[in-house]
Amino acid sequence: MGIFPNGNACRGMLTLFLGALVILWGHQPGFTQSQDIEQLRTAAEQGDAESQFSLGRMYSFGRGVPRDEEQAEKWYRKAAEQGYARAQFMLGEMYYRGEEAPWDAQKAVKWYRQAAEAGYAGAHFKLGLIYESGEGVPENQREADKWYREAAKGYRKAAKQGNDEAQYMLGAMYRAGSGVPQDYNQAVKWFRHAAEQGAALAQFNLSLMYADGLGVPRDHNQAVKWLRMAAEQGFAAAQLRLAQLYARGQGTLEDHVRAYAWLNLATAQCGLTARKASRIKDTLSTQMTAEQLAEAEKFATELRERVKASKSR
Repeated sequence: MGIFPNGNACRGMLTLFLGALVILWGHQPGFTQSQDIEQLRTAAEQGDAESQFSLGRMYSFGRGVPRDEEQAEKWYRKAAEQGYARAQFMLGEMYYRGEEAPWDAQKAVKWYRQAAEAGYAGAHFKLGLIYESGEGVPENQREADKWYREAAKGYRKAAKQGNDEAQYMLGAMYRAGSGVPQDYNQAVKWFRHAAEQGAALAQFNLSLMYADGLGVPRDHNQAVKWLRMAAEQGFAAAQLRLAQLYARGQGTLEDHVRAYAWLNLATAQCGLTARKASRIKDTLSTQMTAEQLAEAEKFATELRERVKASKSR
């Protein structure tokens, strides 16, 4: 069984599923002092692949330098051409997402494959998704299954060593039945390991498991607990879902003020989630008094401070 039973997918779905990888890298500590940045740049210019990758990542996420996709691609490519697997993967991501660089499936597959051949589990998994969806390559479920199995091996090894990124991905593979037999109990186990380490995407997915009663007894209180933890880390999908639960009084008391406040945070981000949150917020505002709206704005300010504090840790 694959992640996309009908064999169809879009880049947005693939990017969301692998979002953990980018989220984790984006929140890693970066060089913030100009002296450190110049030392890193000097090492990168002298050909050190790890420094080139780190500099590319800084430009990707705007950490210590202005965000600059062209510079990110430049430094990722220099590291990738030296065989640095993480840079090869990120270069593939840039081409496949089509956001930082023009979308080019063939270039994406080329770099994913090089990273996979170097043993990088994230690239194994991404190739599985691509071959299953048939986007950029001929659809081939047998080839997809092969890459999924390789990904599962790599993720399991890293997950057992405590890597929260790998724990989340292994949980996701057990939930989908990709590269491993579908097993909701195992999915919950690995989501929980990652969630307890603070991985927002794992917290979000653990919440969904509790809400749906998959691998655990259905428990809306636990669902809200884990969802709130992800939302307070700035995860937009969690903020939107939490707002919806407050608006409906599902798993918690109905509270339009809290719902509106969380929608406020979600709309400040980007993408489909923000647009959906904006529509719900507009509808909800018509059901609230001026006093409730003022209270919601005040609470939203408090929530932003919580999210900010969470990201700085």
